[in-house]
Amino acid sequence: MDSIKKAYKRVIKNLSVFNKNINYISLKTNELVLVLFWDIIWCKIRYGITSNEYRIFEFYNLSESKRNTFISKRRYNYLNDKLVNKHLTSTINNKEKFNLKFKNYLKRDVNNINNMSFKQIEDFIIENKTIIGRSTIGSFITTYKEYNNSDYRSPAFLEEDMKNNKDYLIEKKITQHKQLSKISSLVFINVVSVYHNGANIVSSTLKFKDNKEIISGYIDINSGCIKGNFKDEKGRNYGKSFDGFEIPKFKSVIEIVKLLSEELSEIKQVEWTFIIGSKSIYLVDANIWDDYVFSQIPEFLNNNEGLMSIYKKF
Repeated sequence: MDSIKKAYKRVIKNLSVFNKNINYISLKTNELVLVLFWDIIWCKIRYGITSNEYRIFEFYNLSESKRNTFISKRRYNYLNDKLVNKHLTSTINNKEKFNLKFKNYLKRDVNNINNMSFKQIEDFIIENKTIIGRSTIGSFITTYKEYNNSDYRSPAFLEEDMKNNKDYLIEKKITQHKQLSKISSLVFINVVSVYHNGANIVSSTLKFKDNKEIISGYIDINSGCIKGNFKDEKGRNYGKSFDGFEIPKFKSVIEIVKLLSEELSEIKQVEWTFIIGSKSIYLVDANIWDDYVFSQIPEFLNNNEGLMSIYKKF
């Protein structure tokens, strides 16, 4: 009975989203609701697109040939199953294992407080005004927290807080490139690679936090420049535009990604995450890429073409 109730609620929710999307597009385009209804149904059958993706990708403006270049939810799941062997992902899911394998690319020390004595932790806290703590699982940007030792009465209280938050991995805060500090105090550069007859670069984004909300931007992989507006988690434009802003050392980041992709070729598709410093490029994370919708927002694309055209080469 519970499963039937859950299925019913899911259907009602999907219908509500479907209805909202149709009405939104109809108001925007003056197209008949009935025409949009059947077009969305057709696109779901033909391309595996959801009504949300139909709206976000602006399929109502695209020809059949252009529509066929987009990665939909169904296509993403197919590609992910083909490119990612879930039995081999422990290297990136377990962040301690990941840090050990790619120690030479980290360019810094990352320690687990459970493997440190209190004296070692105390000295580390005293030596660093700001400490980054994070979980041993989950992506860096979603789990990290900045701890300022001035906010605590003693190192013991800071250590207790980190353990209560399960932020067992600690490191000193990286001093990022001053150009990126114009955007935020800590900017993460993400690059998606697919290993097929060598490393292939698919897309790139940047992310940073505004309080607890993650803000995203798109980077053109050819120019290394930000394209379009930043977006908040609801897809709304955020802050002032950095359109055309050149990411420092981006070409070097790409070359590092190619080397990493070779070293982890058993996982064909990976999203690599870096912090760019004034002197070094620091690898901070790697995850299974799932941000295919953001990377295909129309304002970021060339010639209204999605990313599926890249995968067809493989």
